[in-house]
Amino acid sequence: MSLSEDYLMSEEEDEDAEVCYVEPPEKRKTSLSPGLVTVKYLVDLFGDRIRKNPNWKLCDMKEEFKRILKVDVCEAKCCRVRQKALSAVEEKMQEHYANLRRFGGELLRSNKNNTVKIKTTRLQEGDEPRFQRIYICYDSLKKAWRNECRPVLGLDGCFFKSVCGGQLLSTVGRDGNNSILPIAMAVVESECYDSWKWFLELLIEDLDLGGGLGKTLISDQRKAIRELMPYVEHRFCTRHLVSNLSKVYPSTLVSNCFWNAATATYPRAFKHAMKELERASKGAAKNMKGLDSATWSKAYFSTHSMTDSTDNNMSECFNSWILKTRYMPIIDMLVEIHDMLMIRLHQKRDWMANRDCIIVPKAKQMLDLAVKDSVGYKALWDEKESYTVKGKGSSVCVSLKNRTCSCRIWDLTGVPCSHVVTAIQESRQNPIDYVAKWFTKETYMRCYSYTLEALKGEEFWDDVEGDVVLPPLIVKKLRGRPKKLRRREGWEGSVSSGKKLRMAYTGRVMHCGICREKGHNRSAYPSKTSDHQPPQLKKRGRKGRKEDVDEDEIRTEVELQDEEEQTGEADLMEEALRDIIDEDLPQMPTPSLRRCHVGTGSNPPASTPPNAPPKARGCSQLGSSQSQGPVTRTKAVNLSPVTRKKAASLKFPVKPFSAPRKNI
Repeated sequence: MSLSEDYLMSEEEDEDAEVCYVEPPEKRKTSLSPGLVTVKYLVDLFGDRIRKNPNWKLCDMKEEFKRILKVDVCEAKCCRVRQKALSAVEEKMQEHYANLRRFGGELLRSNKNNTVKIKTTRLQEGDEPRFQRIYICYDSLKKAWRNECRPVLGLDGCFFKSVCGGQLLSTVGRDGNNSILPIAMAVVESECYDSWKWFLELLIEDLDLGGGLGKTLISDQRKAIRELMPYVEHRFCTRHLVSNLSKVYPSTLVSNCFWNAATATYPRAFKHAMKELERASKGAAKNMKGLDSATWSKAYFSTHSMTDSTDNNMSECFNSWILKTRYMPIIDMLVEIHDMLMIRLHQKRDWMANRDCIIVPKAKQMLDLAVKDSVGYKALWDEKESYTVKGKGSSVCVSLKNRTCSCRIWDLTGVPCSHVVTAIQESRQNPIDYVAKWFTKETYMRCYSYTLEALKGEEFWDDVEGDVVLPPLIVKKLRGRPKKLRRREGWEGSVSSGKKLRMAYTGRVMHCGICREKGHNRSAYPSKTSDHQPPQLKKRGRKGRKEDVDEDEIRTEVELQDEEEQTGEADLMEEALRDIIDEDLPQMPTPSLRRCHVGTGSNPPASTPPNAPPKARGCSQLGSSQSQGPVTRTKAVNLSPVTRKKAASLKFPVKPFSAPRKNI
């Protein structure tokens, strides 16, 4: 069936099935009854779309049904539609993987220099081939990395979340602005030594890495790297190292000492940090000494890559960037990643083209910070090529010709540090001229001048010779709701419900809510007295409705009060009221608690004189002395809080009436 059909079938499909004729969706103006739309009809229309996007939300699915079919479908029926569409995924996977060779042929048609490798396996001799691995490397991306990027690569893998399972291996470079530049990717059966070796062999051939001389790779201690590239600078991801260390030595002091050693930029600082680590935990220091210091500490990193990164966050960013595509079938995922790369390349190029700068923003930010920190340093020139920079308790040697500094920050990053900025300013030159070429706008624009070619749709792909590829065996689904977030380590803190992450307080700088100082919170405020009351917090939610106050009425009341105070009339009336209140009033009979029904013919209470008329409910009783004449009271100003606030805004002096208020 298709959207052009003008009838909807009932759930029974026998010969006597009832056919409900309705208007086509484009001519329909009012909503139909949900009973006219069956689950099977919706699966036939939207099944492929649901299988391509298994995470399609029920609310979005419901809105899409309403927009196209003009029918209100409940979420329960939407859930049944999704379940039935995904139940037939195994049959659809066979058709899907049969087009895998055609997809590879389309990539080669768009650019013959692209690399596409498909590896299959057979369970037994004579069986049809089943999919095992696929490797893709785009020619434009590898040219951009080889010509315009620093020689550093990040390797990592992530889970392929489709029904067939698997792992997605990726290689990510860095552009001049320290953003990701994906180069190659592969879908393999699992992340093991054999799959990594197969992936690295193809990568070395594509990028001409050879033995790895002059290149830097960052990964999670992959053994195949050292075997295939013995001369490469292999850095370990310090995030994984500290995670493994915290499992055995769960101490904040150990973690802090480890990071001090990992981020030390020169050997003496590294040795001092290792001594501190040994004082904190001898076992942790012994474990770290067992590793080569050049694999995890900046103090022994090579300077050819102009990168001081000790972690593999670039690869983690790429895995997060393609997170939604990892739930799709393999061909849909690869096509979606190709489209995302096309968009990213021209967006980055247009973003930088509209900026008026010489170096990229992140390098400019680092240089500005170095210029700010250079205050307090003094440079001494040796009248040759070097400078001695002193200040803030240190003295370093800077060579502008060799582009080196004793602190090694300039050597590692390619951006002048505060010592180098001081020497450059002493020589009356511009610090921007000493930034490495990788961080210039010109290099950045050349990097993103390479573009990806457009791909045709699946129905236009050409046929390719070769055996039909069957999908891999579907992994048995585990019980319960599948996990979508990665498994977090204990030191990372817990995850709250919803999308927001609640991290642990370890490492945070605590501020006091009273004095706003660092190092303590409100409960540990040192100068807090015993009778201290914390400030009231503002109530959340909608504000209460304010009263409408007339400004003229406020002005009249305030003027009347001022006039009474000036003439002394207010004080005289206050004394008269006190005298009246202090007089001994005659005792009146206590009224009965029995309700007096006025006008109903009921008898008055026994304590009431027989000739006395019945009193209405709520009337006050006055003594004889009060019945001689009315008592004149002065007009007291009794303003509400809202009125007083309004008067304060109008700068009217409002004073409260001090006379006691009693019933007279």
